[in-house]
Amino acid sequence: MSLNDEKLKKFKKLNDYKNQLAFKSLPNEVALFDKDPVLKEKKNSLA
Repeated sequence: MSLNDEKLKKFKKLNDYKNQLAFKSLPNEVALFDKDPVLKEKKNSLA
């Protein structure tokens, strides 16, 4: 088995990982979004 195959095998379980965390903006960030629409667009593009 090659070194790459061993690395792939080691991290294969990460493909099955399920995460149900939900991230929300902090209240002070929401206030900034109202004042600066460009900031809001940048934040939404990361999601």
